[in-house]
Amino acid sequence: MLRKRQLRKAAGGTARNGAVGCELLERRLLLSDVPGVGAAHPMFVAAHPTVNGRPFSSSVPPASATTPSQMRHFYGVDAVNFGGITGDGRGETIAIVDTFDDPNASSDLKSFDAFYGLPAPPSFLQYNESGQLLQESGGTGLAPGKGRNGNGWQVEESLDIEWAHVIAPAAKIALVECNSTSFTDLFAGVTAAAGITNVVCVSMSWGSNGEFSGENSNDSGFTASGITYLAATGDSGDGGTSYPAASVNVVAVGGTSIHFASGTTNGSYGSETAWSGTGGELSPYEPKPSYQNAVLGGSERGTPDVSMDADPNTGVAIYDSYDFGASTPWAQYGGTSLSTPMWAGLVAIADQGRAGASLAPLSGASQTLPALYSASATNFHDVTSGSNGPGNVAGPGYDTVTGIGTPNAATLLNAVSGVAAGFTQLAFTAPPAATVAGVAIDSPTGVQVAVQNQSGMTIATDSSTVTLQLNGGTFAGGATQVMATAMNGVATFSGLVIDAAGSYTLTATDGMLTPLTSASFSVTPASSGALAFGVGPGAATAGNAISPAVTVDVEDAFGNLVTTDGSTVTVTLSAGTFSNGLATATAPAMGGVATFGGLVINTAGSYTLMASDGSLTNVASASFNVGPAGSSMLVFAVGPGNGTTGAAIIPTVTVDVEDAFGNLVTNDGSTVTLTLSTGTFSTSSAIATALAQSGVAGFSGLTINNAGSYTLTASDGTLIPANSSSFTVTLIDAINSSKANTTTLRQDPDGQHIDWSSGNAFGAIPINDVNGLTVNGDGGSDVIALNYTNGDPLPNSLHLNSNGTGTLTIDNLQGANPLAGVTLDIGSSIVYIHYGSSDPVATILSYLRSGYNNGAWNGTPTSLTGVITSSAAQNEPTHNTTIGYADSSDGQGFNTVPNTIELKYTLYGDDSLNGQVDSLDLQVLLSNLNRAGGWDQGDFNYDGVVNSADLQMLLNGLNHGLATQPAAAAVGAATTSEQTPSSPIPKPIVSVVPPSNNPSQPHVHTARRVIKHW
Repeated sequence: MLRKRQLRKAAGGTARNGAVGCELLERRLLLSDVPGVGAAHPMFVAAHPTVNGRPFSSSVPPASATTPSQMRHFYGVDAVNFGGITGDGRGETIAIVDTFDDPNASSDLKSFDAFYGLPAPPSFLQYNESGQLLQESGGTGLAPGKGRNGNGWQVEESLDIEWAHVIAPAAKIALVECNSTSFTDLFAGVTAAAGITNVVCVSMSWGSNGEFSGENSNDSGFTASGITYLAATGDSGDGGTSYPAASVNVVAVGGTSIHFASGTTNGSYGSETAWSGTGGELSPYEPKPSYQNAVLGGSERGTPDVSMDADPNTGVAIYDSYDFGASTPWAQYGGTSLSTPMWAGLVAIADQGRAGASLAPLSGASQTLPALYSASATNFHDVTSGSNGPGNVAGPGYDTVTGIGTPNAATLLNAVSGVAAGFTQLAFTAPPAATVAGVAIDSPTGVQVAVQNQSGMTIATDSSTVTLQLNGGTFAGGATQVMATAMNGVATFSGLVIDAAGSYTLTATDGMLTPLTSASFSVTPASSGALAFGVGPGAATAGNAISPAVTVDVEDAFGNLVTTDGSTVTVTLSAGTFSNGLATATAPAMGGVATFGGLVINTAGSYTLMASDGSLTNVASASFNVGPAGSSMLVFAVGPGNGTTGAAIIPTVTVDVEDAFGNLVTNDGSTVTLTLSTGTFSTSSAIATALAQSGVAGFSGLTINNAGSYTLTASDGTLIPANSSSFTVTLIDAINSSKANTTTLRQDPDGQHIDWSSGNAFGAIPINDVNGLTVNGDGGSDVIALNYTNGDPLPNSLHLNSNGTGTLTIDNLQGANPLAGVTLDIGSSIVYIHYGSSDPVATILSYLRSGYNNGAWNGTPTSLTGVITSSAAQNEPTHNTTIGYADSSDGQGFNTVPNTIELKYTLYGDDSLNGQVDSLDLQVLLSNLNRAGGWDQGDFNYDGVVNSADLQMLLNGLNHGLATQPAAAAVGAATTSEQTPSSPIPKPIVSVVPPSNNPSQPHVHTARRVIKHW
């Protein structure tokens, strides 16, 4: 109910349009029936007249009032369009909620429109708070009472209706009249308004004079989908807040004072300042909504959100015959009751644009408010001066005096609606067509996208850049987007080629309008061109089918499966065969795919497959491996070869662990056992074991001491065993160091072998083994006697000890080259070679001489094969020691055994080989001086003549002898002492010992005469 009328002094001064400052009329209403709100909290009606505390009524609009055309131009409303369609609210309905009935509302609106030349709204209907259409609008609903005459609500209704209509002249208007000023009735009216057909916004130019605890419990009443709720922030200034404007779900509308551009009267924008009476402040009860996070700190809701003209001094004319009479119906009013319905008109225009783009109306809390706060600053006029009370001053950006600012409607409404300015929609006027891979989807005209208005007419003036996004793949070359500039409103895309077969769509965008997706279109494969492995061969095991099954695709030139192809495809194995013995397999293509199931390869290894069909391009698979199956059997990879007793079997015996197909099982680590068919190994055991490494067990060092024929059996306790082929072990002539105490070799009765004279511990030994015969004694006299005619030729390699007491006697040496292939190291021992009258003594002597080089023994023959060396002489100082020889072919000097050649380790100059360089040797040399000769004639350097060089060598060693025996050394080992020719080291005396009938008891011969033989 109306409580009282208060008169308040205007801000003073002269208004923009010449109006004089005056008292302002404010109406306050009790909120006694609002839960939680006491009688001390009045409600305001935000309509303010301008003159002397009472309406300035006139028969015509006051000259100071802003006209509809000025107001529309000032905020750019007259420039709003969507795709060439004028933004006027067409098709939308604005709901206005007020109290008490205004019986003249419809007729007053007609009079207002007639004066200003505005079109009538498509409809103007009145409802009661229950949502019933009133009888005066053709319904059955009863109107509420009119209230006390002059209560101000009819003025409010005139202001709300007429100026919402000014902003959106083609929108329908629904006036909901409530029974009283209580929030119960007003909120009932708000609910009824949201339920009226096509209503997109609800304007509320009223509110509580100050907020109250518990108000936010009513916020849910402003959340109907597709409805934007707007409320005035109040006209009391003083930085106050009010409800429902403070609700986070309501667009809170504040007010400004407008100023035209200097020198203009058409409403060109000049500037704005905050109206001192506008409401606005931080709410003590409403939390800050998320849409204000970017502009406002703290945690409280800030009001207002936006503003428009509200200053009564820059206000507007209204037509109200109910309050002012038919003769003087015009008055000038302002307040946030003006800015709120004007903003409702803007929302209706924004929803008109959305309807043209087939979009649903805006929901205030979730869409309108976030859209306003996220819109670019260029869409607003930022009001940066003025205040509504101490400490609440307008400034750059958001403030709690004017909010974000006032609208630049020409661009803002397109941004808020989500529809780009000037345009409505995109359309495929030439959509993509089905085609084959590699052929353009746009033949013959190209894909065309038009920019159209809501009536489907192409906007010929448009030159937008349109982008096509391919959905589901890429164009040829790899791009997913192409762009084209519209010519006369149409963007044409030519030469769009897709190589990959499939189903696609295109989405057109221009950065402003709603994206548009084409109907689905197909790209089918081109003709068959090549083969490709759809499923390549994977790793397998021997005897098992390759899994998954290999498939070969028949493809076009772009890699698309040609599902209509039924070629017979052949796969060829790169090496070996499949388990059926063939290297190829064939299969017919079904739907373009040839499937090869059951491909089995028995042999482990690395393979590739080559696919062909006789006409298309062949293709090779990636390499794949076939591994062995499970361990099944043992196999001798390297069987035992023939060998000799006491020597390791060569090459090393190896046993493979194999699968059933003969593949080496490389991951097997079995312990393999070898069993000798008879007898034992040198270990005295008949078995030997080895751990398989990567499937191979190696048996090195297998030695058998007893000659014979043998086989080996390999087993591991689980797999199929293996038997080797037969191999033979024969006797060897090697004597190892463990027999060092046995010092004499003797010839066996069979005339074929020699063995230890002390017994048969080592057994019979052949003398012609490649390992040679080594005699390493314990310092005693090692005596070896070989009979050439009995099959006892020299071993391939013979090493005598170097202790100076051993002897080697060779009987009946004969043949053209009896020493061919023989390596003989006499060390410090003595060698006797007995020959008969028919034996080739000249050849033997020539062979011996060939080992000399200027008196030094180099052991390298120049014409015959075979080598005689002395490990002791080779490592002595040059011209100090050597190997000498003497021949007793005439029986002199070796009187017991004629035809004997004696070789021994000696000193230079000792031509008699008696171990001393003395006057006897000097006499021989001097008697042959300057004559051709040999060792036994004084030619010690063996240069073919006995001369002063030989004499010097003899003199260097004169009166020296071999007093001590050099230490025994291994074959080829150097002695540790050296001797210069001027100071020779004494050597042990070695007597010339001709062989006796008992080789083990050599005869020591003291004769000095040495018989040469040339």
